[in-house]
Parts: sequence; structure tokens; C-alpha cells
Amino acid sequence: MPAPPSTTQPLINTLPCLRFVTSSLRREYIFALDSVQPLRNIRCPPEVEQVLLHREATAAVLFRGNLHWHIEQNETESNMMVIFNTTAESFRQMHALVVLAYKNDLAYADLFDMDGVLGMFSCNGAANTIDIWVLQDYESEVWTFKCKIELPVTEIKVLCGEPDNCWHAVVMSVDGELLVLVQYAEWLLQIDMDDPP
Repeated sequence: MPAPPSTTQPLINTLPCLRFVTSSLRREYIFALDSVQPLRNIRCPPEVEQVLLHREATAAVLFRGNLHWHIEQNETESNMMVIFNTTAESFRQMHALVVLAYKNDLAYADLFDMDGVLGMFSCNGAANTIDIWVLQDYESEVWTFKCKIELPVTEIKVLCGEPDNCWHAVVMSVDGELLVLVQYAEWLLQIDMDDPP
């Protein structure tokens, strides 16, 4: 019969964490959750640091063992992603799609993992569609349009009883199927992909 596990050994593997410290002295640190070691300062290339410093980053997506952030920029600039290689502990940039504004209302976009392919959705609170793109060729940074999702704007406003509120959409892939969630006022709605409006 095997001996019970030692209580002095950690039950989980070491999990690396990346921490951005925003101040006049911007720093990026790496540390392990279960380690007593101090934070290690890692260097960010100046061009990546400039992108991070002047733009809003969305939540990170873990894809191919790397953390990917879509960096919000306006339609006159080339959109960028910042990638952090969790093994080499290094940063780099990659091109993303340029997200166009709709009637001077800034669009937003975010990344998601779509069953082993990096996906990106873009939408706009004033528009009634969400565009889904996939990174067809990761090395060449080639994006391919996958689909357009029509949002039932009028129906959502009537259902929620909030005609003048803004919304935020999230797209994710669950078991190979797209899942679209829309937050409108205090409501969270799932858009039925099988029966489009």
C-alpha cells in the first residue's frame, strides 16, 4: 500500500502570475503563487510598453501557452495584441483587426479561444451586429471572417424595459458552439444562435 502524501509538499503545481504595476515607474513582475521568493522584475520591450501605457487592455486569453491581450485602439491605428510567452517570460506584439467605429460611436473588441483557434469579436453599442473573426494562420497573422450575428436590439429594449441603456456583449466558445451573452442594464441575456432573429 502506498504511503499517504506528505503534508509538507504542495498539493498543486507552481502557478506563475504576471503583475503589472502602473505608476510613474512602470514595472512588470513575475511570481509564483505558492512561492516565498520575491517578485522578479521582467523587462517589457519599449514598443510593447508604449502600447500598454497608452491603451486600454482587455482581459487576457490563454492560447498556445501564451497570454494574449487585445489592445483597444481607434480606427485610424493598426490594432495590436500583446502576447506574453509564459515559458520564456517575454513580451511581443501581433497585429489584430482594425475595429471600425459606427456613427462616431467607438466599437470594442475582445479575444476568445474557439476550440484551438484564436477568435475575436467586435461589436458596437449603437449597432445591431457582432462580427466574429478567427486567426486562420497564427504565424502569418491572417484573420478570416467567420460570421455576423444580428442582435435583436428592439426586442431586447422592450423585454428589459430600458429603451436608452447601453450594453456589453461577450462571445465565447463552448463545446464548439458560439455562446453570445449580452449585458443590458441589469439584465444578462443569452442570444439564441440556433434561431437568429
